[in-house]
Amino acid sequence: MILGHGHAEVLEAVFEQLPSGTTFFATNALGIELAEETCRAVPCADQLRYVSTGGEADMYAMRLARAFTWRADIMAHFDKAFVGKERWLMQLFTLSGNPIAAAVGLKTLEILRREGQYDRLRNIGVQVQELIQSALDRTGQDFQLVGDETLFDVLCAKSPVRDYRDTKSADTPLNERFNAALRREGIFKTPGKTYPCLALTDDDLARTGIAYRAAANMLL
Repeated sequence: MILGHGHAEVLEAVFEQLPSGTTFFATNALGIELAEETCRAVPCADQLRYVSTGGEADMYAMRLARAFTWRADIMAHFDKAFVGKERWLMQLFTLSGNPIAAAVGLKTLEILRREGQYDRLRNIGVQVQELIQSALDRTGQDFQLVGDETLFDVLCAKSPVRDYRDTKSADTPLNERFNAALRREGIFKTPGKTYPCLALTDDDLARTGIAYRAAANMLL
């Protein structure tokens, strides 16, 4: 906003990044660079933490202030009953007006409505699960695939996993070794979930199978 919406050089930077992805669930190189530049620009800043919106950042700051000062009433200005209708603070959120995100969401839903998209996604998920099953069967380790074909994970556990409490019985260090081995093989595996996607090709699945077998070998 400080440069004005649609600044030519900012748009150029956006267009350069778009082919490589728009939104990720994990830290990325540009995010780290931005954090470093922000700390250099703000002399009192040693480090920073990203949040989704300015409103969320304010809420964290007020919670910190409440904990530090022991003042429970510091959040009261959000309560109409406490401050009255005229003094009530309307909350606006940073991403409420994000046209790029909205356009992405609309197009994504349009594509998903096309015939066969969900069936293909489930089929891809089944193939990934079969690759995991095949790789880990050779290790002799106890493991379970839990979740749906479109969102699942593998847990190193002996007893059946039916709910959140049951996941506590999993061998967490073994799972961490397996996930770390996958990342070393070029498969970016999160600590807790596997997300198949419609972009996966046969070549991608073949490479994934190789990575799972290599990671499973680390458990032998």
